[in-house]
Amino acid sequence: MKHHLPLALACALPLAALALPAAAAPLGPVDAVRIAVERDPGLRAAGLRIREQQAAVTAAEGAFDLQLTSRLEYNTSRRTLTVQEDPDGDGPLPVQTARQRFDTRQGGFDVGLVQPLAWGTRIGLDFANDLTATDNPFQNCIPGLQSDECYETQLRLTLTQPLLRGLGSEVNTAAIVQAETGVEAARLQQRQTAEALVATVIGAWAELAYASEAVAIRAQALALARQQLAATDAQIEVGRMAPADRPVVAQAVARRTRELAVAQLALADRRATLATYLALDTVDPAPFPTLDPYAGAP
Repeated sequence: MKHHLPLALACALPLAALALPAAAAPLGPVDAVRIAVERDPGLRAAGLRIREQQAAVTAAEGAFDLQLTSRLEYNTSRRTLTVQEDPDGDGPLPVQTARQRFDTRQGGFDVGLVQPLAWGTRIGLDFANDLTATDNPFQNCIPGLQSDECYETQLRLTLTQPLLRGLGSEVNTAAIVQAETGVEAARLQQRQTAEALVATVIGAWAELAYASEAVAIRAQALALARQQLAATDAQIEVGRMAPADRPVVAQAVARRTRELAVAQLALADRRATLATYLALDTVDPAPFPTLDPYAGAP
């Protein structure tokens, strides 16, 4: 059993390395803003409002599109007439009854174009053609004929113009102006949301970066205080310093330890704040860029 333990351990170490979470890369301000813009629900909702208002503009402009109207109609009808006849013509009897059927066919089509204008005017051009074919002498086009066909063709030009509140381009294009104003307002709202988001994320990143630098500074100060304490203990052992000098240095170590703990708590709070804005589990800020104060000097 002992001989197999190194082999099992050797197999388990690569798997353990794969199971460990990958260390997050340091996050710079540009990447923080990019992630915030991609994931912020308020900014996404502002973009959807812009698309909604743009669709309203398209719908309002569609009211002035050229319109096509058409009709195709065909129907038939049949009527039966009962006729009483006197073959001898000398009295009411005997009487013979005859039945006659009259068929009528009607068909027609028309096509038209209507163009609405911005002043409320509607111009229409319509062409219609109708046909009536019947063998009913009571419905034919020319009275007295037993059977005939009737054709009727019409070409009409219509003009509709409101005279009161519907007159004028300002009235009839009000829906378009309102929709365009909605688009502009939605874009301004999106810009305001984006600017507020960028300011918030940059501020949170800067506070996190400052907190990270503060932890590093406090850690260096604590390390220096511990070195001073060790040096003081060494001087006390050889008799170069009195034991009464040690509490002063030890107090400095305790103070800097407390300052480091406070800085670490502030760092954790700033990290949680920025991670909340970015919808991430944790973030690690990139260090501040070092600037050369003499850059560009002659």
